[in-house]
Amino acid sequence: MQNPRLVLIVIAVLFFGPLLLALLMRSEWWDFRPSSLSNRGSLVQPPVDFPLHAVTALPDTTAGATTGAWVVLYSLPAECHEACQKTVTALRQLHLATGRHRDRVEIWLLASRQPPAQTLAVLGGIYPEFRLLLDASGEAGRVLAGLGGPAQDPQTPLAGLAFLLDPQANIILRYAADFHPHDISQDLDRLLTWAATE
Repeated sequence: MQNPRLVLIVIAVLFFGPLLLALLMRSEWWDFRPSSLSNRGSLVQPPVDFPLHAVTALPDTTAGATTGAWVVLYSLPAECHEACQKTVTALRQLHLATGRHRDRVEIWLLASRQPPAQTLAVLGGIYPEFRLLLDASGEAGRVLAGLGGPAQDPQTPLAGLAFLLDPQANIILRYAADFHPHDISQDLDRLLTWAATE
């Protein structure tokens, strides 16, 4: 680097290079479009109101459905065996992983019929902060089933599905029965970060 001309050329390239690259990317010669951020779940558009009035808290559990927090809603199968318990445990971990935002997130478990006392005990043992809700009238289930997605077992059309609700209880994202809790976590982190900057 003893040659002053070479030093001047290197400085010019470092200064003008990014500028020229940006202009080229915006030009008609190179139609570059960065991939947009994509949700891991399926976007519910327009958002659908979750019928809070149609669900009740199961006895001996935490309080019922309220608004004001971001909600991960998981539709319990008729019997919550090993696979269901594994998913519910992962949802507990998801809630714990929200860290400082934990008080702004709730996990709701929705049952279409009264679960046995043993199931309630198991779910409460996994995580006492779950909100266990009963959709006795089936109204909430009909709303959720109307959101589309792949055909499910007609006997338990919502079993294993998950949904993300905003603080006004609008359903904004839907996750298939084979969802990975990490996908919900990523979407939730993005939403919580975005909401915190408003």
